[in-house]
Amino acid sequence: MKKYLEISTMSLAAKNTLAAFRYFSSKTPDALWNLANYRFLLPVQSRWQDNDAYGHINYAIYYTYGGLMTTKFINQHCKGNHVGQFTVYSNCTNRSSLRYPEIPLAGLASTKIGKSSIELNIGLFRPKVGDKDPTFATGLSLNGSFSEDLDMTNIYANYEDNAVAVVHTTQVFVDKQTERPIPLGKTAVKSFEKILIPQNTVA
Repeated sequence: MKKYLEISTMSLAAKNTLAAFRYFSSKTPDALWNLANYRFLLPVQSRWQDNDAYGHINYAIYYTYGGLMTTKFINQHCKGNHVGQFTVYSNCTNRSSLRYPEIPLAGLASTKIGKSSIELNIGLFRPKVGDKDPTFATGLSLNGSFSEDLDMTNIYANYEDNAVAVVHTTQVFVDKQTERPIPLGKTAVKSFEKILIPQNTVA
């Protein structure tokens, strides 16, 4: 009887896990799973310590990768020294897993540009050959590259088309001294427009 209850409980847990997976995956528009919709790309170096006990990169590490991508893009393309940013929302949906020593490709896309805030999405894409580093063969920069500057045929040949996970984040731009929201500024708006996915695509 005890064994039957254990099996029933495990079966219910599996069903709940599958239901949750389907629910959260459905909340992420299809466009955000597609590599072709990301216009700023960055190879991310995984580390041995990123792996969990099951040999997969820990789910929480995806947030670290997302934060790295977001910070790098904003610091390089969007703001001056007096501007800071706060993360006011962050979420991650995953459909598969990564594992060290894979070097995934992170793609950055904006979906909504506000007065002081920006909604960003980071897709994580697995290399097609897990133990091969395609970074230099594809012309990717370690500081990130805009897709318009790359041979995307080469990118598609080396990375899977569908994301392993998508990190969603909302950033608010603030004055570093007062920590009060400030307008994005023309430079930031222009940079975010460069990686914007139209609203009708992700609605």
